[in-house]
Amino acid sequence: MYMTNSSADDQLEKLARDLGWLVFEAPKVSSSGLPFLKEMYRHASQHIPNCTFYGFSNGDILYNENLLVTLDAVSKVSAGCPLQQSQMSLPV
Repeated sequence: MYMTNSSADDQLEKLARDLGWLVFEAPKVSSSGLPFLKEMYRHASQHIPNCTFYGFSNGDILYNENLLVTLDAVSKVSAGCPLQQSQMSLPV
């Protein structure tokens, strides 16, 4: 999922769509145009409800395949975790 608060990133939006990503405008922004992170998470969880992980990253952060290896390991360990889904939901 790619969220933007600016139409100035048309090339990035096109690339994201070409790669099969969902593209949305940030659901709520401050008076200075900065997106509210909580609202972005809420929007993501509503549009992709069965996702194992939700995360945020600025565009200047680079990852390699180790991120996927780490997330896979965390999901396997978390599978036995007694934490209930309702405890992990976002506050209203």
